[in-house]
Amino acid sequence: MRRTNHFLSLILLLAAFFQCAAVSAQVAVTPEMMRAYQNLTPEQRAQALRVLQGSGGGDMEAGIEDDSESDEGAPFNLPAFDLGAMADAAADGIDILRIEGDDTIVVTATLKLDAEPADARSFMADVNRSRMIGSRVYKLDQRGVLELPGIASIPLAGLKADEVAIRLGSEALLAALDIDVTILPLTPFGTAALEPFGYTLFGEAPAKSVRGKSVGAGRSAFDARSSANLPVPSDYVIGPGDSIRVQLYGNENETLTLVVQRDGTIGFPRLGPRPAAGLTFGELSDEIGRWVGKELIGTEASVSMGRLRSIRVFVVGDVKTPGGYTVSGLARMTNALFMAGGISQIGSLRQVQLRRDGKTVSTLDLYALLLQGDTRHDMQLRANDVVFVPPAQTMVGIDGDIRRPAIYELRTESTVGELIALAGGLLPTADATTVQLGRVSRRGSRSIETLDVEREADLAKVLRSGDLLSVLTVLEEVDDAVSLTGHTTRAGQYEWTPGMRITDLISNERMLKPKADLGYVLIRREQGADRQATVLSTDLGAALADPASPANVQLHVRDRVIVFELGVVRAATVSAILEEFQAQATRGQPFQMVGISGEVRSPGSYPLEADMRVSDLLRAGGGLGSSAFAAGAELTRYIVDASGERETRLIPIDLEAILVGDTSADLLLSPYDYLSIKEIPAWEKQNEIELVGEVRFPGVYPVRRGETLRSVLERAGGLTDHAFPAGSVFTRETLRDREADQLKVLERRLEADLAGLGLRAAADPSGNAQQAMSVGQALLEQLRNTQPTGRLVIQLDKLIATDTADYDVALRNGDKLHIPQKSQEIMVLGEVQYATSHLFAPGLGRDAYIDLSGGLTSNADGKRIYVVRANGAVHASRSSRWFRGGMGRMYPGDTIVVPMDTDRVPSIVQWASITQILYNLAISVAAVNSF
Repeated sequence: MRRTNHFLSLILLLAAFFQCAAVSAQVAVTPEMMRAYQNLTPEQRAQALRVLQGSGGGDMEAGIEDDSESDEGAPFNLPAFDLGAMADAAADGIDILRIEGDDTIVVTATLKLDAEPADARSFMADVNRSRMIGSRVYKLDQRGVLELPGIASIPLAGLKADEVAIRLGSEALLAALDIDVTILPLTPFGTAALEPFGYTLFGEAPAKSVRGKSVGAGRSAFDARSSANLPVPSDYVIGPGDSIRVQLYGNENETLTLVVQRDGTIGFPRLGPRPAAGLTFGELSDEIGRWVGKELIGTEASVSMGRLRSIRVFVVGDVKTPGGYTVSGLARMTNALFMAGGISQIGSLRQVQLRRDGKTVSTLDLYALLLQGDTRHDMQLRANDVVFVPPAQTMVGIDGDIRRPAIYELRTESTVGELIALAGGLLPTADATTVQLGRVSRRGSRSIETLDVEREADLAKVLRSGDLLSVLTVLEEVDDAVSLTGHTTRAGQYEWTPGMRITDLISNERMLKPKADLGYVLIRREQGADRQATVLSTDLGAALADPASPANVQLHVRDRVIVFELGVVRAATVSAILEEFQAQATRGQPFQMVGISGEVRSPGSYPLEADMRVSDLLRAGGGLGSSAFAAGAELTRYIVDASGERETRLIPIDLEAILVGDTSADLLLSPYDYLSIKEIPAWEKQNEIELVGEVRFPGVYPVRRGETLRSVLERAGGLTDHAFPAGSVFTRETLRDREADQLKVLERRLEADLAGLGLRAAADPSGNAQQAMSVGQALLEQLRNTQPTGRLVIQLDKLIATDTADYDVALRNGDKLHIPQKSQEIMVLGEVQYATSHLFAPGLGRDAYIDLSGGLTSNADGKRIYVVRANGAVHASRSSRWFRGGMGRMYPGDTIVVPMDTDRVPSIVQWASITQILYNLAISVAAVNSF
């Protein structure tokens, strides 16, 4: 399709180019146009030239095709072009889908926007018309007619997709719709794809006419001319017009060319006229040898054929292009058929007649040529011969598991067996016992008969014209077999034998993959004439250990044995069986399903087996997990009471008793039972905390439930002499997740604010909104790149200095404590002239450090300056006087943050809190990354 579109584009491009250049006497073919032309197939090149020549480009072929005589870009003369005619001609030359019988189309229909409300209501009230709304698939009948029940029968054959849409819209009942149509180029399959056998032998027809121009020349002319180059057989009959080459050698050396005259003689120098017509080439060669030997003593002759005469023959009957043709004197019947474009679809391939002087002198069966390579009856033609193709008589089809499915013409064949032989025989996968014979009776009714072609009587059944033989494939299901699937190294089908057991199928553990669950092997089984699905399970480990035990269950025909992997969810495999059970469920036989949850390896729903107990359900769930509470479990059972209402009962289960083999505790299960395995109280996974930095023994420490930070620090040997406890960073995973969620919320809120601000910026002449937009977008980018830390502010210095629990922290899994070395820095961030860090100097206050950073910028908000302590605590005041008191002292590791004055830009006041959050997170990240 891509090459087809390229082809059409090239023609229109050339046409447009030549149309624009028509005012000039000469036009140059560009290198790009030359390369595009050369990329086409030979057929498309020829077609492009014909289209262009048909529009006035008579010298096109000379300018493009013969590049040996002109340089690239050489000028040549072209008259004006009719672009519309060229586009139509190009479109006719390529594959454009048009409606044919049995086509499938997609019709997409919507109510017109300008439809009157009353018309729309009327349309939707009509069931037949309203069902057309949306996209629907339609199958046309054999005549290309679209049947719309309750609307119309609309013939569409020959129309393109856009024309079909116009045609449908012209129906009064569909006038309220906008219609779009797509023709689906479906590939026929099965019986619909059958083609008459042998007709492709002759290839395409000769040139066809497109708007009066010759388009699409076939291969017939080439195949006919090829006979002129064939060697002349000895039985070739000499006639007027033939040329004889005689080479004399010996006493005389000369080469003579003798032409047979109309009177049938040849003029031989020094020998006079001699008769030649009517003799075969072999006879004439012998005669010339005798003439020369007798008349020219000491000279011999070598005879060959020169130019052969042309003869006129007629090809008539059911051929594609009947008429008279001039062919080589060596031409045979098949050459003449090629000249006529081949045999039409209704013509006979088996009764091609050669008529000479009113009599049939030979009958050619092309099946013999195609299937056996037999050319004995492909007779050489003579002048005025007639090749006649009668219509085919008995046509039958054969489809399915056959070597050559096709529609065949019968000649001497008449039976089912002969048709199968003609089609090459059955495939190995064919089911010879269920061959279907479709037949149309003379009264117009259809019938189907099932044949067993392994029986002589059915093979000898006589066929009628129009019969269709369908050879079915043998069923995929293997008789007398069982299958093994799942977590096994030998999945597949195996022979079933009477008395076969599970250990006969799985004889050792080498047939299983690692971590196979030997305790629960599921067997799907079919029972009864309707092959209802049932299941049973077994303990494969017990069966392999003791083949005489009940666990070594007997297998039936078509059993499917499923092996599971330990610790892997089994829903994907089990769900297919549960769906079967769900389909089989009735009022009298409820859905055979049970479930298990809680502390087992593979919780989920499982098929209910016959006489299934709690212990069997435990096996299905992969067994109890390490945290299972064996002292008790709970079974939920749903029953229907006498009033017909469903009620729930909770039944306690003694797992310990079941595990030791107490059958009285091992209850029988009912449909929908649900077993819940509880967890051991206070059971949880091993919790850990990581200590990093200035501790005597850093590393990962397991912690007990309820253990505190003080306890773990004591286990780690305490802090080193260089530790800076006031600057410790304590992070927690749950806080990190919460911070990430909050950042997402802030990001969405900021995006919404920016969207609204963008609308106001267009109407704000002051430019404040545009300034706020720039600030907001930068803030949004920072917010997206910010990583949460999950920092929890603790006072580790006070925790170490006191023995009280006021400053201690209860630990959780994943906590991490970073303890830095002693700090000597004061960091200044935000709206200062030079954001940097300063060496701590006792006695200097907040404002002094700000002055050391060059002071505040013009955008600074001096009233909202705040200090972040080394432990993450934030101290803020609206006045610098607060820092002059004892609570306002600066300490090593502190960070001074000078925020932006958002009051200057009213639109961004609401973003001030986001800025503060980003500063605080940046300080935490810097502290964590310093380790």
